[in-house]
Formats: sequence, structure tokens, C-alpha cells
Amino acid sequence: MRFLKHPLFLSVLVIAVVYAFLAHVMYPPPPRSLLIQYMVIITVGVLLVATFDNDTARRFGEPIVTLLGKPSWWPLRIPAALAVMAGVGWLTYGYVKPSTTAPLELRTVHPAPPSKLKVYGRTYDLLKLQNPVRAANPEGSPGYAQAVAEGASLYIRNCVYCHGDRLDGQGPFAGAFSPRPANFQDVGTIAQLQESYLFWRITTGGPGLPREGTPWASAMPVWHEMLSEDEVWKIITYLYDYTGHVPRSWELAAGGGEAAAAGTSPDGGTDNSTGRTTDNSSGNSTDNSSGNSSGAPLASGAIDADAIYEKRCSQCHGIEGDGEGPAADYLYPRPRDFTLALFKFKTTDADSEFPSDADLHRTIAQGLPGTAMPGWSGLLSDAEIDALILKIKQFGEWDEDEIDYTPIEMPDPKPPVTPELLARGREQFVKACVQCHGDRGRGNITSGKRLKDDLENRIWPRNLTRPETWRWTRTAGDVFQRLSTGIPGTPMPEHATTMAIEDRWAIANYVMTLRDGAVPLTTGDTVIRAARVAGALPADPADAAWDAAPAITFALAPNIIKEPRLFHALNDTVTVRALYNDDDIALRVDVDDRTYSVPGDPLERAYALEDVDPTRDAVAVQLPVTLTGTSEKPWFRHGDTRNPVSMWYWAAPSVEPPSPEMAVILDAKGPDKAPVPRPDSSALSATGAWENGRWQVVFRRARDTGAPGDIAFETGAFIPIAFADWDGLMGEKGGRHSFTSWYWIQLEPDESPARLYGLPALGAALAGLAFAAAARSQRKRFRA
Repeated sequence: MRFLKHPLFLSVLVIAVVYAFLAHVMYPPPPRSLLIQYMVIITVGVLLVATFDNDTARRFGEPIVTLLGKPSWWPLRIPAALAVMAGVGWLTYGYVKPSTTAPLELRTVHPAPPSKLKVYGRTYDLLKLQNPVRAANPEGSPGYAQAVAEGASLYIRNCVYCHGDRLDGQGPFAGAFSPRPANFQDVGTIAQLQESYLFWRITTGGPGLPREGTPWASAMPVWHEMLSEDEVWKIITYLYDYTGHVPRSWELAAGGGEAAAAGTSPDGGTDNSTGRTTDNSSGNSTDNSSGNSSGAPLASGAIDADAIYEKRCSQCHGIEGDGEGPAADYLYPRPRDFTLALFKFKTTDADSEFPSDADLHRTIAQGLPGTAMPGWSGLLSDAEIDALILKIKQFGEWDEDEIDYTPIEMPDPKPPVTPELLARGREQFVKACVQCHGDRGRGNITSGKRLKDDLENRIWPRNLTRPETWRWTRTAGDVFQRLSTGIPGTPMPEHATTMAIEDRWAIANYVMTLRDGAVPLTTGDTVIRAARVAGALPADPADAAWDAAPAITFALAPNIIKEPRLFHALNDTVTVRALYNDDDIALRVDVDDRTYSVPGDPLERAYALEDVDPTRDAVAVQLPVTLTGTSEKPWFRHGDTRNPVSMWYWAAPSVEPPSPEMAVILDAKGPDKAPVPRPDSSALSATGAWENGRWQVVFRRARDTGAPGDIAFETGAFIPIAFADWDGLMGEKGGRHSFTSWYWIQLEPDESPARLYGLPALGAALAGLAFAAAARSQRKRFRA
């Protein structure tokens, strides 16, 4: 016990535990540079505590002095000296080894607002600014209910894409942005803020943030350009009403710190921790546990499905359940029309008209990835979801029907997955699936048909290589069910009557292997690592040399942040590889694109959209003009006046009017002006090839062109990079396109063997000499 309580042992233990936590437990782990800073601070702090008085300092140093000087301890001195030398050598190696960790990017979640704000041609005093909508319409009044309803409609048409139906920051395009959109349900966000703060943040958006708020990264639109002042206040009112949070105010802060901190209002209303909400239609306070917002008394435990539906579902599915809510025209796919009683996903067989209650429950609770339909399990109880299921049935007038549900027959036993089974699955896939899903499963139609759903909306087959976009399907068993019963209301037919159960099982397992040919979306890594090659760089996208380049996939989001806005896009990912040699750098940018948009080409005409003028497919790479020396980057859409960008732009060829593929360098200084083509873009070359539902575009440029607008690619440097895509099928051009946030590209650092191994060896030798000198000095003390 004396040993366990010794200050030296405790100090080493604390330092080791903290290091293990920071380096191996905490996720994401801190960058190496930050880890070193943390450990230096922690080590100094531990030493200060361990030696805070003379007695403790003496006890702390006794074992070290004894080890160094006591003659009989020489068998321990030798391994101790080797351990010190190895430790110093290892630390030196870690310091001189080139870093491949992305630069640290810190941001203030709620940066301090300015005292004055100038928008809408007026100057606002944020210290005194109050919500005029709330002031004119007390909570519970008809005017308040109307304002909340209008705010809900505005939110669903403008904000839902990032912040989500649930207001939890999980909108359909949230994953494409860094930092992620704010989660308004979190008590650490709007519950801690005044409404004037939200007014500032909404009206000025990402570019209006101070430096500590990373204005170069935030995707928040500058909403005063697209919304009126009254509309912004109505959205703010809706946010607090929907979440049940109470906005902070100067009166609360001055009248009582406890009330302000707890989010309680002067009349005793409470914050979201108690589940308080306000109904969009009546404004009466309710409790989330029951969902009652009609103002009428309910029996104990009763659930008001009408109120839940109106609050959670009507903005998309419509108040009458007909799929014509305020958001319907802005969403792809469109919301379900419940009055038709036609549902895509079910586990009942093809002859069963309706899904089971369990099927509907799963859809509501888990949502449908790749659509605007969120999972409601976190906000709605099972009982509330069951109440909604009954409501859905009432819309379709099948709530009182006696239904005999017949489940899909599954193979029993399930054949094991073998090479023979997968080969059989491939054979059947070619016969039954390729015409819609394409040979590689990317959803590129090969039949020549313009597929439509039962409502005559154009529809596109699922990209089977991207499981993150699969709506209801997770496993081979789920794929088997989709094959067996089809997807009602779509061109996806049932195969139970036309294909043997063994063949369906073989196809299902083969489909699960199609993802192996795609690079999954990155879940944390933000760095494109360019590999060095000897000799010339490949110009052909199919060159085998690209296999040596590490690949990474990023999410694309349509331009929903500035007019002209784009609210949905078929192309939703970009995969990047990079190679370089002594003189040049090359990037291969892959985009899954179901259609070959070369205007006038027969393949383009076969799948063209009605009433849409086709444009050329295009891809662009965006780079800063200069490096700031910090993590600061230009604003990710075309930069800004202080931090301009250059763009490598490639466009597919055109048959009508005749034009070859194009490669041009564009210069941009912000999103308010169109990028300007350079008079001379000869420094850039680019070529693209489309095959099996995918464009592969190779960009090549000298690492250092010497031009003032071109960044130089130095080995080991972290260079910001972003990407954009234009889908010609959708007529995308100019600002109507998809893009990524900023990421990094790093050319594989040059490693000098003399520096990488010589300096650690020198450090270890010097540590050994220092240890020997200390031991000699302490031996003299023991002899004396």
C-alpha cells in the first residue's frame, strides 16, 4: 500500500491513464499536435501537485535518486537507461515523422453577437431587440397560432433540408455539411439563447459569423436575402413553439438567475425537459406524452392522433393526408398520399393489398434514408405511433376492414452464401434486373424506358452500390422481400410468381455484394491522400495506376443556401483519388450519374425529362488561391473577397450544339458574382468517361504553375479542397448544382531517412549520456 500511495507511482499512473484515454478512448481522437499540448500541460500540472512542498518533493525524488546512485541497484540502472533512451527516441521519431492528421479546426458554438445589426435597410440594437410577432400575439391567442402555422410552413420549405423535420439537425442533406446543422431539440442550443440572437444568426448566416465561428465552413444561408423580416420572426416563433423551449430574455436574467438558467418563463412554463409544447393550430400548451393540442380535455392516457399528425406530419403529407403539404413540391421523392392506401414497403406478400401494422410502425419509427422522412422513435412513443397508424388507415378508408395479412414466404432453410450461389445470383440479376438497375447496379436504366410511378412522376431505380440510400432494406432478407413483393406504385414488379424462391435468394445475396465495388462514405476522415508515382501521371480514367491511389467518398448536397436554389439532386456522392510526381498532380473524380447527359446524343434523348432543357454534365474542383497558414479557409461556395478561390471546371461534350468536352479554370471571389473564366486555361487538362452509370473525370495540372491565382502543391501541406457537380439531366447550370463542404488534400510527405531515423537515434544517444552523467553524479553522493 505504501508503494501504491507513493507520489511518484501516482504521478506516473495519472499521466498514463490520461494519455490512454486521450489517444485510444476519446473519439474522435485529438490531433497529434493537440495531444502533445494536452500531455505537456497535464504532466506539468501533475509534477506541480506531486512536489507542492519540500517533504512531498523529497519523497517524489527518492526512488529516482536511489536508482541512479545506489551501487547495489546497478542491475536496474541498465534497463532504466535503455528505457529512457527508447522513450526519447520514440518521442523524437513521433515529432519528426510527417503528420497525416488533418489540421485541428476549433469553433465557438455560440459566438458572441455584435451589439448592432444592420439588415433590411435598418440598424437593430440586439441588446434591446424583441420578437415583434410574440409581442403582438400572446401565446394561446388565434394570432399566435396563425404565426406558428405560417412559421412551420416557412421552415418546412426552407430549413428542413438541413435541420430536419424533427428540428434535430438531421435533415436529408445534413451529412454533407461540416459543421453539422444545429439541433434545436438540444437544450444547449436555442433554449440558452435570446430570440434576438437567432435573428442575427438567421439573417446573416454563415458569412455573418465572427472569425471564431468559422465563417468559411458554416452552410447557414444569408436569409435576409430570401426571407422578409416578418418571415424570420415567424420561423423563430415556430422553433420555440415546436421544441417547447422558452427563449431567454434580459428580464429573466435580471429577475432571477435560476429561472433564466432553467429556461422557465415568468408564468411558470417550463423548458423541454418536461415535454412542454405548443400546438401549431391553437397555441394551447400541451404535454408531449399525450400529444393533445386541441385544447379539449382528454381522458387519462388518451392520445390525440389528430394533434400529433397535424404537428409532426401535415407539413409534408398534407392536412388531409393527400401528400400535398406545403413542402411536397420541394421534396424528392414526394410525400406519401395516404388517401390512396398504397404503400411501397411491406412484408406481406404480393397478393396482400396492405402492409401490416408492424410494417407501418417500422417506417414511422425508423424513417426512410435518402428521403425527407425521418425516424420518429425519439419523439413519439409506441402508443403515439400506433395512433398515427390508425389515422393513416382512416385517410385511406381501410381502418375498419378485416384484413388477412399473408407474410412473404422466406426460404427455409436459407441456403448458405457460396461462390456458386453468388454466380447464380449474378446470372439471374442480368436476366431480371439489369434493364433498370444497370450492369453494375448504379441505377442507370438500359431498357430505354422512361420509368414513372403510378402518379406519372418520373422515377429512378435505386443505386444498389450505395446502401446508405436504401429506403427500407438493410439485409439480404430485406432484398429478398423487395424482390418477392415488389414496390407497389412503382415500376419495381413482384417476382414471386415469375421466379423460383431459390433464384430470388441468390439475387438478394448477389445484390449485397454490389456495394463492394464502391467506396463507402467517409465517416470522419477528411483528407485526400495523394500517392507519389514514378514517371508520367495517368490521363485515362481506366488506367490501372489509379489503383495505387487511396480513395475517399464525400457527400454532395444541392445548393439550398443561395438563389438560384436546388432542392433535390440525383447525384449525391463524389469519390476522389489523387496521384502526383515531381512535376504534376492528377485527380480522378468519380460521380455516380444514372444518365449520360451529352445534349443531342441518342442516349441523352432516351431518358430526357419533359419540360427540362438538358445541359452538359459537369464536375469542378475548388481550391483556395493561397494558404493562410491556419485552418481558415475561404467560404466554401466560391470563396470570399478576402479569400478568393480557383476552380477546375470540366464539362461533358455536346452533340447539339456541337462542342467537345471542356476544361477551364475559373476564378471566384464570393457567391454574389459568377466565377470568371480565365483567358488562358492551358495549365489545366481534363478528360472524362461515362460508363455503367458513372462519370470518371481526370484533372491534371502542374504542381506549381507560377501563376498568381494558382496554389502550389507542396508535399506534406494540407490544402483545402471542395467539389461540385452539375447534372445535365436536371438542367443544372450556374448556381443550380450540388457541392461538398471543404475537405483537405495532402501530397504524401517526403520522408528523409536521415531525418526520420537519424534524429531519434541522436536523441536516444544524448538521453543515454545524460542518464550516465546523472548516475555518476548520484554515485558520488552515495560514496560520500
